[in-house]
Amino acid sequence: MTYKEWLKDWINVYKKPYIKSWKKIKATIRLHIPESIKKLELSDLNAFVIQKALNNVNSSRMRLETFDVYHGSLSLAYKLGLINKDISSLLIKPKHVRKVGNALSSEELVSFLNKIKGHRYEIYFKFLLLTGARRQEALDFCYNDIYPSNDVMLIKGTKTNLSVRYIPVFPELYNILGFSGKDEYKNFLKVNGNIRPFKFSASRISKAFKILCPNHKLHDLRHTFATKCLECEISMKVVQSWLGHARLDTTASIYSHILPHFEKSEAKKFKII
Repeated sequence: MTYKEWLKDWINVYKKPYIKSWKKIKATIRLHIPESIKKLELSDLNAFVIQKALNNVNSSRMRLETFDVYHGSLSLAYKLGLINKDISSLLIKPKHVRKVGNALSSEELVSFLNKIKGHRYEIYFKFLLLTGARRQEALDFCYNDIYPSNDVMLIKGTKTNLSVRYIPVFPELYNILGFSGKDEYKNFLKVNGNIRPFKFSASRISKAFKILCPNHKLHDLRHTFATKCLECEISMKVVQSWLGHARLDTTASIYSHILPHFEKSEAKKFKII
């Protein structure tokens, strides 16, 4: 069996049925694992050759994701007895420093909202700001993902099963979708529930956002939502749930820079006697 054949089996049997990001793994294999390595028999794989190829991946983030593919597929191949040596243990894990989210400041947010008035993607951008949804999560949204009786909505997470979540529907969301309130929304759902309002190209949305807000990425609207939640003193645990983070420390590490200001204000309330 070649490594390419094993990678195909590894994805179809061990990834595709269990994680939503299997397509991203498939793309990583296609773009960042050389054909010269893929065509080798499993028994001919060499840790030194793989490490050299891994070091040639330009982006530190993609280097880490490629390492995860090598490590995950090869360690399992060893455990299943497909190879006699645990090559994965000989690979050096690349270092990658995750960039902290860059939320829009209050001034930037006001400017952005003024710029998008009447824009083709105005409602979509506001949807991101009011839900903290990722780009594809918003594109996958259907009208019947909102349950007006309970004022909650389903976010169909794009990463893992844990990223599928329910969040509250803020009153402004009905308005930006074109409804005066939830009663009007209920009537609309009876006929149009399965319709997706955002039938846009993901790449074009990102390009349009970059023109409107050149100092930020589209994902920063998600960070803006989270930052505003924390500024409104919503607990970190609740924000974690709304964002669909599997671990609280993920949320805390991304937004820890927000906390000192509020910790100082809270500290002023403390009295021992």
